[in-house]
Amino acid sequence: MELNENELKVLEQLRHDSRSSLVDLASRTGLSVSYVHTIIRHLTSSKAFRPFIDVDFSKLGCPIMVCFIVQSKKRSLVQEWAAQDSRVNDIFRINNGQDFFIEAIFRSMSEVYAFIEELGALSMQVSEHHVVRVLAKEKMANFRMGAKFS
Repeated sequence: MELNENELKVLEQLRHDSRSSLVDLASRTGLSVSYVHTIIRHLTSSKAFRPFIDVDFSKLGCPIMVCFIVQSKKRSLVQEWAAQDSRVNDIFRINNGQDFFIEAIFRSMSEVYAFIEELGALSMQVSEHHVVRVLAKEKMANFRMGAKFS
C-alpha cells in the first residue's frame, strides 16, 4: 500500500500519540479536520492502522513481563493454547530452529511458574527471559516509506 504525503503525516502523528483528537492532528499536520478523519478511516479500513490503547500492566497489578522462546513439535497445539491463555499478550511465529516468541504478563512469580509448567508440557524446549525494564516501545514512530534505517 502506497501512502501519500498527507497520509504519512497523519500516521506519523498517530504513532507519536495515538490518543490525539482530530483537532490536534489537524493542527499538527496542517490539514483540515474532515480530511484527517477521511485519512484515518482509509487507514483503518485498509488494515494499515489499528487504534489501540498502550496499557501499563504494572499499574494494573501485573508487574511481571516474561518473554518465552519456544520450540515444539506440537506447533498448532501450542499456538492454540497460547492464543486462549489470558496471560499471553503477544505471540510471534519465529525462525532459526525455534517456533514461537511469546510475551506474557503476570501478577506473581507463582503465576509465572504455573505458566512455565503448562507451556513445558506442550513444548520440547522453553527459554524464559524476564523483562527488567522496557527501554523503547513503538520506536519507529517517525518513519517514511523507503527511508533507510540506521
